[in-house]
Amino acid sequence: MKKYDFYKDERVIYRERTNFSVKSKTYEDAVNAAKQFLEVDLDESDTISIDGCCFVENVGVPMKPEQNEGTSTVRIFNSTGYLIASNSDILQK
Repeated sequence: MKKYDFYKDERVIYRERTNFSVKSKTYEDAVNAAKQFLEVDLDESDTISIDGCCFVENVGVPMKPEQNEGTSTVRIFNSTGYLIASNSDILQK
């Protein structure tokens, strides 16, 4: 039998972890400062220090087309890059 090569592109939802430090007078003040980053991006300042960032392992969840405005989230290609299958009729917007 002959061997045929393919590849799969898949959109996956991952969790990212950012380690940071807060300089403050009390733990409660530090907690209040940390909570503000639920709504805004984390930026370094005189009181905030970003110590590193990474993807959390083993928490990737495949994205469904409904979560991607109906656009395909899984695509199968042959070895030359020709699309042979996807999980939606809408390939991209």
